[in-house]
Amino acid sequence: MTHFSSSRPQDVYAIILRVNRYFNAIDESNFEYCLDCFDEYFDADYTSMVGGEPMKALSRDVNLKAWNGMLSGFNSTHHLIGNHDVTFVDVATCRVKAKVTATHCLKREQGEEELWITGGTYDLQMVRSPSDDQWRISSIKFTQAWHQGSSDLMLEASKVCAERSKTIW
Repeated sequence: MTHFSSSRPQDVYAIILRVNRYFNAIDESNFEYCLDCFDEYFDADYTSMVGGEPMKALSRDVNLKAWNGMLSGFNSTHHLIGNHDVTFVDVATCRVKAKVTATHCLKREQGEEELWITGGTYDLQMVRSPSDDQWRISSIKFTQAWHQGSSDLMLEASKVCAERSKTIW
């Protein structure tokens, strides 16, 4: 692998912009845009945060259901991402490592807000799409370094989503 060279500044810019827009879209619950940030099938590994096994060859639709089933249950999220380190494997493949602090807010029935904050490193594999020349995530791995508050808030956010679904139908 070679580190970013001066012959590719436009690619580095496009890659970092895509990563930043992905996390902004999560915070704005713009999951349709999030989907466009991923390759048609991709791998996801959040085992350092939630246990279990890494997920292989996820489709965009399965990921959309997961986001709608948990992330939209939070009243707000805020992902602060930085220290992007872009390494090219070849002209159409790269790896991006970036640090993140993610705050998740869930408002209780009594009106008080509870926060779950986590920090760590994202390791993204990205590929350049031959159809539209856009960089897309083909693999995403989060390695949690720390957290504050209860990670049970993820389960509670999922319950909020399930309750909302019952009231819609």
